[in-house]
Amino acid sequence: MVHKVAGWFKGYLLIRVTGYGSRRFVNLCRNHGIELWLIRYDDSEDMLYCRIFLKDFYKLRPIARKCKVWAVVKERSGLFLSLLSICYLLA
Repeated sequence: MVHKVAGWFKGYLLIRVTGYGSRRFVNLCRNHGIELWLIRYDDSEDMLYCRIFLKDFYKLRPIARKCKVWAVVKERSGLFLSLLSICYLLA
């Protein structure tokens, strides 16, 4: 519940992590203070799906390089992102 409210105000991303080091990626994110939630692992395609706060996305790059994985944004949500998309549509 807390992540839903905080995520809506701060903005959050649904990311897809591909590569063999996805479990190490989760452990390093936790050690660096990057909060992950709704973590889902797909064994058939060796992919990991999770949600992170918008401000933490730029902290992922060095961790992803270290683990040799790729992090791709699948969905963006939140108040700021919603207002930004509305302004874009009105312009």
